[in-house]
Amino acid sequence: MKVDQIEEIVNILKDTDIYEFKWVNPDIKLFLSRTTKQEDICSEIETSSYDKVSNAMVKEKFEESVHHKSIQIKSKMVGTFYSHPVNSNKDFVKRGSDVKKGQVICITEAMKVIKEIQSEYDGKILDVYMESGQPVEYGQLMFTVVPE
Repeated sequence: MKVDQIEEIVNILKDTDIYEFKWVNPDIKLFLSRTTKQEDICSEIETSSYDKVSNAMVKEKFEESVHHKSIQIKSKMVGTFYSHPVNSNKDFVKRGSDVKKGQVICITEAMKVIKEIQSEYDGKILDVYMESGQPVEYGQLMFTVVPE
């Protein structure tokens, strides 16, 4: 079984409610699973053929499919992005953080006006695109969230 064949299987499964997939034939045993939150994928592949497929490749393709179901959080104002409170260096969220609706995920500041940006969803932070102290433009991508 080749990587492109596994990609095809993952692409078929990504838009379904199927969270486990098992395929067994004389040459290969393939097991894919994901949590209901679409956070992780576990794979077990046994093959007697020459085509070896790594778990990392399968996980990467699955994460790409999860990314298509994610929600982008964009800046609603021009200013400066801060990933942590003014008097702390501890980030509100990082890549992989669980968030709840209403939870502060960052601060934007413009002309001494500080606005807390809250998550509109329960979910998991998939990516953080900004560095603290970096200028941010209106509509600029700040976070990607995978909703629960």
